Amino acid sequence: MKRMKLLFTLAIPVVLSQSLQAQTSSRLIAEAHWLNNGVSFEQYDSSAYTYAATRGGDLTHTMKYDNGVNWRYNSVLGLYDYNTNTIQEFDSLNNIHSTTWLNWNNTTSLWVPTERVIYSYNTTNNLVASSVYQLWNGTASTWDNQHKDSFSYNTNNKLLFAQHMVWGLTGFTPYSDKTYYYDLSNNLLNVIEKDVYTGSPVYTNQWAYTYSSTFQVLSNTYSFSSAGTLAGFAPKTRTTNTYDNVTGNRTYMEFDHWDNNVGMMKWVPDTLHIYSAFSGSQPQVERVQLYSNVGSGSFRDTLLFSYTYNSYNQLTSMVGKSWHPGVTWEYAYGDPKANYYYGPFTSVTSVKAVSNAGGDANIYPVPAQNTLHIDLNWNTAQTATIAIYDMQGRVALQWETPMSAQYKGGININTLAAGNYIVKINGKEGSIVKQIVVAN
Repeated sequence: MKRMKLLFTLAIPVVLSQSLQAQTSSRLIAEAHWLNNGVSFEQYDSSAYTYAATRGGDLTHTMKYDNGVNWRYNSVLGLYDYNTNTIQEFDSLNNIHSTTWLNWNNTTSLWVPTERVIYSYNTTNNLVASSVYQLWNGTASTWDNQHKDSFSYNTNNKLLFAQHMVWGLTGFTPYSDKTYYYDLSNNLLNVIEKDVYTGSPVYTNQWAYTYSSTFQVLSNTYSFSSAGTLAGFAPKTRTTNTYDNVTGNRTYMEFDHWDNNVGMMKWVPDTLHIYSAFSGSQPQVERVQLYSNVGSGSFRDTLLFSYTYNSYNQLTSMVGKSWHPGVTWEYAYGDPKANYYYGPFTSVTSVKAVSNAGGDANIYPVPAQNTLHIDLNWNTAQTATIAIYDMQGRVALQWETPMSAQYKGGININTLAAGNYIVKINGKEGSIVKQIVVAN
């Protein structure tokens, strides 16, 4: 069995080149967790992530790592054992194309694939169009389809419809779907889910949202329809939020459940989260209270979490304490602890506009890999010449566009070396110049 010791408290060096359009960002490269055994915090697991040069991510943003390895701590031997491995592959626009999970086989000392998700994206706004979930068939050495989710969006790029399908003998069959409803300010108001595998829709779940005048979520109510009808939805759980009027930070989050018993028919409190000692918009203290029916009923302390952050407002540590009734906060069995480690990297956030007249162009991805896409919008229909120049002023690629006010096209840039380039678009009635980065 392959084992290794991990010492994440040591700084992990990251050496990256800088470009003219780049900015230094921070991405999660490792994390470690502990659980209290009643006496002290005992190591539980650790994870490490590797990325391509210009991709990143953290606990609140999509982590676009190439490889993520998790180790589980073996307390008997005092070593970390391989546990799981996650591999992500990307398309030319830096979208996640597939995510594959593998488990470590102690007998063969090999990674064994278990499951994966394959994503596709629409060409209009580069949003997820579908995801297919598959399980690994070790006997046949093939990936077997399990289910598929398809998504459509409104003109504001908001999720409008999601369909869940299950794999049959010959293809995917619709099983359930969700419809999303918005107000005039594009705030999500309702999500209604129904089963459709019987042929007739059977309504099952509903989520309803309310907002403040500044568009902060005040409540999220979950309802279930036991009758399977649209009119049969009955409330089950509710989350309500309270915000600071000055900073806008969320200070309270309460979870309630609906008591449907005869003579009750009301919301009953469950849990209250109290946030305080903010570092910008991030709370450094979270106090968790459980509702007690003793006496007239009240919330009572149960857990206290402390958080720290780096200069990018990324979580760097978390530790939880339990309340000893009538005594104090103290570490107790099951209390969690975690550390999160980050490294700098070069991120490219936009295409730099040099000049434009008579129109504009959207050039992506940033940085460009394999294929460069150009969406061109002229004020007046015209033909144009598009040329890509290196920083020495030499023409690397050049082509013509047809007569049109709008042009959408892509060109293979695999022949271009990594670096900075100038894109010049010249038409009879206008010209556009932008600077790009190629990361082949």
